[in-house]
Amino acid sequence: MKKILFRFLVFGMATLWNAHSLYAQCTQCKSAAAAKDEAGNMYVGEGLNFGILYLLALPFLLIALVGGFWLYRNYQLKRKSLVEN
Repeated sequence: MKKILFRFLVFGMATLWNAHSLYAQCTQCKSAAAAKDEAGNMYVGEGLNFGILYLLALPFLLIALVGGFWLYRNYQLKRKSLVEN
């Protein structure tokens, strides 16, 4: 368990270490986020930010589901082997 926790900690620190690159945007995304309608209101940026967050969260949710299933399956197998012995 300590090995898994250590790996998550290292992965988390590596992610935070490279957080400065998260502010980079392509030219089209930057111009779309800065675009205003005729009245001067910025509506596009709100939807763009939600889309980015959605795309960011989906892989993490999938990894969490697979990891949770894997841990649950391991727990069940260990519990079953302890009962049989």
